[in-house]
Amino acid sequence: MGIYEELGLRKLINAGGFFTAVGGSLMSKEVLEAMNQAAQNFVEMKELHAKAGEIIADIVGAEAAVVTSGAAAGIVLATAACIAGKDQWKMLQLPNTENTEKNEVIVQMAHLIPYAQMVKVAGAKIVKIGNILRTEPWGLEGAINKKTAAIAHFTSPLCRLRAELSLENVLEIAKSHDVPVILDAASELPPLSNLRKWLDMGVDLVISSGGKAIEGPNDTGIIYGRKDLIESCVLQNAPNDVGIGRAFKVSKEQIVGLIVAVQNYANRDHQHDLDVWNLRVNSILEAFQEVPHVKTTRVFPDETGLPVPRVKLVLDEPALGKTAVEIIQTLRNGDPGIVTRPFYQKLGIIMLDVMSLKDGEECIVIEKLKDLIRSKK
Repeated sequence: MGIYEELGLRKLINAGGFFTAVGGSLMSKEVLEAMNQAAQNFVEMKELHAKAGEIIADIVGAEAAVVTSGAAAGIVLATAACIAGKDQWKMLQLPNTENTEKNEVIVQMAHLIPYAQMVKVAGAKIVKIGNILRTEPWGLEGAINKKTAAIAHFTSPLCRLRAELSLENVLEIAKSHDVPVILDAASELPPLSNLRKWLDMGVDLVISSGGKAIEGPNDTGIIYGRKDLIESCVLQNAPNDVGIGRAFKVSKEQIVGLIVAVQNYANRDHQHDLDVWNLRVNSILEAFQEVPHVKTTRVFPDETGLPVPRVKLVLDEPALGKTAVEIIQTLRNGDPGIVTRPFYQKLGIIMLDVMSLKDGEECIVIEKLKDLIRSKK
């Protein structure tokens, strides 16, 4: 019996992806062993943070980096850095920015997802540009003024499906006005090259999740980029006694685990990963070839452009007498629960992410999903 069974909890089969709500990702034996060793002794936390930043910055090719307690905390710290710089008096006032020279952060309407609220947590006023149909370059140009602290750009799948102004356009305009750009790239791996891509494009601060594709602790994240802004993030981050980031504590075990996870991710055989994912996709596609009222297709790259294969099942809901929403909910409520990708279900579509499956779990997903589709309502 495992720990979850002892606690009276169901385990989940994750065919939805690396999401915080289901525990992020699964850590390797190397990461867990490093965390176990880190737990055996005390350490100067500022020294550990500095060493982690040094190692990670070298891997991603940045001037500097800092570990945070997740990507959302990274958004807060990055915003605070752009507002306060290295002025410790300004840092102590946050989130009060009433008398701060620069306290506005520009966000596209297409990017107003829940994580955008983290910008406000730092004390910034969000200046919205664009609308639900489009965002024009002149809208960004017009919004920049002497109070603009930064432009926040989000790369969530929720944003890619909307009428956003491209990051290339944002950077071109931002650089012409000397305004820093914060990029939330929490879910933008793979490919490995994306770790350096954003810096090469000119992004000032990149935020990545440590608990998704990197497969580190779920509650870790990384900010990397401009040295002066990272130094401000460090001053405002735990373990410092004061600052907007005091609550964003990261344990010694988490930091060490993240270091090993980033090193492993940089050195792993990504082609092998893709080969394994494709085998899982092919198994699912083959299993549903003869299932009535279900059309299956392989999606590659995924809907956001990442080189990840997914399975798309389009249901003929009237013929089946049940909806994708009902099937997905039943799967999740099962024992074990099965999680699917949380998009498109209201369109009669079930999306499966094979990245987050363990070996052999695709067979369980196939069996349970087939049973639900074929069963009478």
